[in-house]
Amino acid sequence: MIRNYIKNTSILALTCLQLSCNKEQLTEQPTEQDQNIKGNEFCLTDKINNESTERKIDPWVEYDYNPTKIYPKSVRKIGLIFNILETAKTKKITDAQVQKQVDILNQNFKGEDPEIPFNLPLPFIRFGMSEPSGISFFVKKINRKTTRIKVWDANGNDYKLGDGIMGGNGNFYLNIWILDAISDPSLDDDEEITGFAINPGVDNSSSKSDFGVVTTREIFFYEKESHITYKTHNRSKTLTHEVGHCLGLYHMTGVDSKFNEVNCGDDKVSDTPTQAYFHYDYLKYPYFDNCHGQNFNQMFMNYMDYTPHDVRCFFTNGQINRMRYFFQKGKYNSELGTKK
Repeated sequence: MIRNYIKNTSILALTCLQLSCNKEQLTEQPTEQDQNIKGNEFCLTDKINNESTERKIDPWVEYDYNPTKIYPKSVRKIGLIFNILETAKTKKITDAQVQKQVDILNQNFKGEDPEIPFNLPLPFIRFGMSEPSGISFFVKKINRKTTRIKVWDANGNDYKLGDGIMGGNGNFYLNIWILDAISDPSLDDDEEITGFAINPGVDNSSSKSDFGVVTTREIFFYEKESHITYKTHNRSKTLTHEVGHCLGLYHMTGVDSKFNEVNCGDDKVSDTPTQAYFHYDYLKYPYFDNCHGQNFNQMFMNYMDYTPHDVRCFFTNGQINRMRYFFQKGKYNSELGTKK
């Protein structure tokens, strides 16, 4: 799909791609003041799924997974259950804003991100989605609840118990909890938690009511909404990143044999480079990380990294292939997206 998308773009777009290969970063970089408005976007998925006793990845969840094997395409229309928790004074998230999130999510999973012509370097085009993923999303239900809690503990389950909203059946649908703010005392002050997701193999209850994404309302809005303070993370791609986790993807830095997040680990995808660190900034291509004494050309424009939203623009064929593994009969997401 990315090949077709680029083929049909204008000569100007192709010129932009060529410039990106010559280390020209075309995206306007924020001022130092903009960068310091809030800290780095930070996803807690790996920490939440491995450090708590209640949430642990079942090591058998992918016992026969082979990243070099091509798994069959599976068309899935995944219903999203939005669980919105707001205080009485919080600016309300409208149904239209929810739908806009879903529209952007679908655009990204089709391989039609508008940033592709400007940020995907020519050497990486062959790794991009060669056809639409077959994965799409729709709003199944929007639940709303007014609560007195403004900051939610990332290590607890309050968002779905007591003052929270119990999730729907995670076998068939994805739950999306939207909170005012998320806290974790173990993090530095400059690391703002934007959300986390539940990986396949973590919630093995009969209804999988914990399966889904927990995110914050500040990242939920798009572009120049008046309250936005994450000026480099305001293109609604946080949800794309977190849903990627639910469908089986790790961060680009990868994990070790016990599924713990490490630097220079294995993200279990065949066509992504080994990565030493999270990338938060505007970078110029090519950019290299050194792992195990070898330099690796970095794919910092991938949705599963942490670069600004106007840099991130694609999943690889290998990442989509890994998602398809979990859709197979008997696998963790085998029923996901099979009901309206």
